[in-house]
Amino acid sequence: SKLPGLTDQFPAFFRKVSNVGTLMDQLQLLLQSLSETPAPSRLHNLIERTLLEQALQAIRQLQQGFEEHPDLSITLAIKLIRRHMVRLTAPLSGDPFSPIQIMGLLESRNLNFDHIFLVGANEGNLPVLSAGSTFIPYNLRRAYRLPVIENQQALSAYLFYRLLHHFERLHLIYNAAVDYENSGEVSRFAQQICYESNLPVRTHSVALSASPSHKKEVPASPPAISIPKTGIVWQRLQAFLQESPDGERRSLSASAFALYVNSPLEFFIKYIAGIKEPPVLNTEIETNRVGNVIHNAMQLLYQPFLLQGAALNSDNFSQLLKQVPEICEQAIAEEFKGTEGDQDQRQFSGQERIVQRISEEYCRIFLGFDRNLGGAIELLELENDTEQYRLEFPVMVQGEQKSVLLKGIIDRVDRVNGEMRIVDYKTGSDSLEVRAVGLNDEGKFDFEIFNSNWKDSNKAFLQTLFYTYIYEQISGQSVTPHLYSIRKMRTEGTNFKFKIPRKGQYPITGQALEQAKKKFGEFLKDKLEELFNPDIPFVHPTGATVYEGSVYESYLSHSLDFGEEEAG
Repeated sequence: SKLPGLTDQFPAFFRKVSNVGTLMDQLQLLLQSLSETPAPSRLHNLIERTLLEQALQAIRQLQQGFEEHPDLSITLAIKLIRRHMVRLTAPLSGDPFSPIQIMGLLESRNLNFDHIFLVGANEGNLPVLSAGSTFIPYNLRRAYRLPVIENQQALSAYLFYRLLHHFERLHLIYNAAVDYENSGEVSRFAQQICYESNLPVRTHSVALSASPSHKKEVPASPPAISIPKTGIVWQRLQAFLQESPDGERRSLSASAFALYVNSPLEFFIKYIAGIKEPPVLNTEIETNRVGNVIHNAMQLLYQPFLLQGAALNSDNFSQLLKQVPEICEQAIAEEFKGTEGDQDQRQFSGQERIVQRISEEYCRIFLGFDRNLGGAIELLELENDTEQYRLEFPVMVQGEQKSVLLKGIIDRVDRVNGEMRIVDYKTGSDSLEVRAVGLNDEGKFDFEIFNSNWKDSNKAFLQTLFYTYIYEQISGQSVTPHLYSIRKMRTEGTNFKFKIPRKGQYPITGQALEQAKKKFGEFLKDKLEELFNPDIPFVHPTGATVYEGSVYESYLSHSLDFGEEEAG
């Protein structure tokens, strides 16, 4: 409510709009207000007025279309406005009595010029290779004989050659530099003039050489960030070993452990310093929310069988497949609306409907795979997030025996054909392959749980072994880890596999699985004792994986000042 009073330029800009009609009215008022603001010079004023008039005209045209759809959401309206405005162009009007005219190619039709300077004669600009400003797909436009890209190219060719009918001298200027917007190629029309006409053609190349008058000192690389485990850092780390002064006992999850394995510094930023991800306005479908919907839907589908103690057989899956649309709607309502809601009250947005279709297809893939397992499925656990799966893991800290509280949220535990399985659902591109060098002298696979970064390692394998270790230590029963990777399971199955270069793949079962479990237990102990070693600071290893778009990327590449006594 205080925002409108913070500026005297256009206070209405800070008023909240409740519908699309108000939004369009406010945009028109804003553009009109800007057009009335004087520019520093007459030329700037002319250019700005022309652009604002074109933008205002485009807004009015869109408003006429929006009036036919009063229930249109503000989010969708803004997307349409942005997409329409980004292609907006404005012609510059000049003095018709001036001997020099600056105009576009279309404006030059039916006019003759003695000297022509054609600027921007690059392939892609002349002719234009991008589609026109329309939301109608290319196939529909071509089927109904609407203008398509070929028509634009033909029009450009006609206007160009029409311009050359009575000229005395033509200068074609193009940019040979290659970047993300320019291919560096001259227009095909210029090539045709060179090779198909008898006109004399001369070429000139102009380049600007940069020769600095004095040498600049190259700044040294910033020092590696190192956070010592002292002061408040050590106090907060102790919460994983014992109760903190406020009575809180923190647990270490599989994702937190995997984060530490890759980058101790990123673990510090997120779990010790408590630097949270900043809130962002995300207009796209969030991948993690799609995963949440699918996990919840699979739990809702299988929950009745777990409660009744009934095994799943081939006859049950036909009925489950019929329930998929309704169950996915319920899962989406819980994820996006925060409540299950009545079926009549489930009004989903366009993006939520897309999530629904994706979720339904993924659930059908999971169900189809389970139906083809060749035996009844006895469900033992589903999304168990209770205190049951909290494990006190012993570690040595400064010569004393301590314990770290490990937490496991297990997607599913079942028994199929006598084999107890722990199942982890994955909706991304997780792989089943684990790199192995070969066989050692004892006939066992020689491999590492983690190889310096996730590009050379298997994060899903580490996390699934984390769940497997906790379950086996608490239940006392041996289980086989299975990864239900949506992109791999139909072609590669669900068992992890050792991959040896030039020799093939070997399933991680039997003796190989027991070796992997033993090696993980040793790896887990080493990494946790490293985590709680006060002599080893938090650092970001060279070559560690930093995912594209990570909000912590700037913290991992710049120096930080985190004092020992600084709280907060």
